[in-house]
Amino acid sequence: MKRRQSKRAIFAVPTVIAAVSLFGLVAALTGDGLRDMASWVGLAVPAAAVAWARHRAGPSEPDSAQRRATRKKGTLS
Repeated sequence: MKRRQSKRAIFAVPTVIAAVSLFGLVAALTGDGLRDMASWVGLAVPAAAVAWARHRAGPSEPDSAQRRATRKKGTLS
């Protein structure tokens, strides 16, 4: 049985991602030079988090249309 997590533990990473994204957006709108680089980093964090999560999840199951087509061919039981 899994241990229950607190709300703080559940929402910690999404809150950090949101804060970094907000920092990136504000940096992009308020300046040039170093702030442009900071905005690229800040706005890359959510994209990197999604890529990491999708990689960690592994390949997804085929959708129902693919499953039906394969079932008709007799390769999926």
